[in-house]
Amino acid sequence: MNKIIPTPIYFISKKLNIKLSNIKILDGNKKNNSILYRVGNFVVKPETNLFYKNIYPSIKKLNLIDQKYIPNYKSIQYKNFNYFYYEYIEGKKFYNYIYKLRLKNNRILINNMIKFIKFYINIDTKKFDNLTTIPPCLIRPSIIFENDNISFTRSLKNNLEKIYNISIKKQKKTNKKLLLFEDLNTHNILIDKKNNIKLIDMSDGIIIGNYNLYIHRYFSFLWSFGEKTIDKALIDCNINNDDTLTKELSFVYFCRHHIFSHGLCDNIIDRLKSFIVKYKYYKISKNILKTLS
Repeated sequence: MNKIIPTPIYFISKKLNIKLSNIKILDGNKKNNSILYRVGNFVVKPETNLFYKNIYPSIKKLNLIDQKYIPNYKSIQYKNFNYFYYEYIEGKKFYNYIYKLRLKNNRILINNMIKFIKFYINIDTKKFDNLTTIPPCLIRPSIIFENDNISFTRSLKNNLEKIYNISIKKQKKTNKKLLLFEDLNTHNILIDKKNNIKLIDMSDGIIIGNYNLYIHRYFSFLWSFGEKTIDKALIDCNINNDDTLTKELSFVYFCRHHIFSHGLCDNIIDRLKSFIVKYKYYKISKNILKTLS
C-alpha cells in the first residue's frame, strides 16, 4: 500500500491496536472519498453525517434481528469525520460467480441463498420506525428500459418489456410491507469459503416497499442457478406466484440489473459468451410469455 496513510485511518489503527503494516486499500473511489480500507481484520469506510444520523440507527436495529447475514457495524469518529468498521470476511463477491457453470451445481450455496431470502422477506417491518417507504408509483424505475444503454438484443428487450407489463397488470394488490436494502446487488453480496451469504457495504441503508411490488428483487439472484431453483425457492418460501408474479418479475429484474449490467464484451471470447447468454435468456423469455398468455 502507499506509504501515505490518511490521518483518520492512522488514528483508527491506533484505537484498534493494529500495526500500520496491516493496513491496505480494498476498494473504492478516491475522487468521492469512498475508499474502503482493510485495517487488520476489519473493514473501515468513511461515511457522511447523513449516514450517521439517518441510516446507521436502522442498521444497528437490524443487527439485533440479523446477526448472521450483515456485519456488526461499529462507529469511530475522528474530528468531524465518521468512520465505520466491521469484521473482514474472506470471500468473493457474487458477481464473480454469476457466469460460472459450476454455480448451478453448488447445492450448499443455493440452499443458503434461499434461506437468506426466506429470512428477509419475513422480517416484521413494524419493528422499524422512520424508514423511508417507497411510493407504489416508483416501481417502474426499478425495472427501466427507456434510454437503456444495456446491450439487450431487441427481441429480448421487447420480451422483457412485455413480461413486465403483463405481470404488473395481473399482480394482485396488497398493503403488506417488505424490508428492502436500498442497494442489494451482486457487488455487495459476499460468498465466504463455506458458501455462506454475507452482505457488505450497507452505505445506502434499508427502506420499506410494497410486498408484491418489490419481492422479486430478492428472488432475482436465483436465476443465476436456473429456472428450477426459482421454482423450488418459491415453494420453500411459501410464495403464491399467481398473486405476486415473482417468478416473472424476478427474471426481468435479473436480466436488467444482474446479467447485462456487467459488460461482457471486452474481447472475442467475452462477446461469444455474451451472445450465448442473451440467446439463453431470450428462449426463457419466450417460454415465460407463453405461460402468461
